[in-house]
Amino acid sequence: MSILFTEPAEDYHANPAIGSSLVRSFLKSPQLFDDIRKGTAKEETPALIYGTNFHTLMLEPDRYRAAVVVKPEGMSFATKDGKVWRDDHKDQTVVSHAESIHLNRMRDRMPPNVYALIYGAKTEVTVRTTLNDISVQCRFDVFGDKRVDLKSIEDMDNVAASVRKYGYHIQQAWYQRVESAETKAPALPFLFVFAEKKPPYRWRIIELDLDYQAIGEQAVDDALSGISACIQLDTWNDTGPQHQILSPPEWMMGDLTETDEGISL
Repeated sequence: MSILFTEPAEDYHANPAIGSSLVRSFLKSPQLFDDIRKGTAKEETPALIYGTNFHTLMLEPDRYRAAVVVKPEGMSFATKDGKVWRDDHKDQTVVSHAESIHLNRMRDRMPPNVYALIYGAKTEVTVRTTLNDISVQCRFDVFGDKRVDLKSIEDMDNVAASVRKYGYHIQQAWYQRVESAETKAPALPFLFVFAEKKPPYRWRIIELDLDYQAIGEQAVDDALSGISACIQLDTWNDTGPQHQILSPPEWMMGDLTETDEGISL
């Protein structure tokens, strides 16, 4: 269908084609997938707003400076002056003084090897095509010799857990699948670049190994077949168990002690 180098982010998100986030939602719950598509589960959380500001500053600093305004320290929107200031900047994204400091320090500490990956490459590039007769899409943060996706994280020591929790291996597989379907060529190397939100503002380039990539590919296969089935049946009912029996993890069993009366906690 197309590779778009100038599509605004709002147009990308408004397009009904299925993207990586929706795929990961489907694998969690078909009903959640359907709710998000219908707009009944969409919400703009502080984390999402922060992520948008982070991406804009790192990838499009000139646009960030035009679109974002820093709320003066100590200003309250409950006061007359605060309300006037807010109304004067209603067309801009307002960030707190503290958030602005963190974002700019993150950018200041971007290491040269990360800088080299980003600058000089195309950024915010949309790829849209079809898979299994389904309209699909992805949006690359960095579209250069290597494809790069930027992530912000609270603590760099939690990168491995973050990859598992948010299914970034599935995201990578999806992006590569979508691009290959459109270009009819093998996918280029894919990297995740993480930036820490607080001191010392560390950066890290993450590459997933072949085992992780295989798990992601299988998840994409499962999602595509599942979505196709739901479309054909016109039902998005969850298939997970309605009744579960939970057992304590092994580490809790170590808290059991023997007493004269038997086992106690």
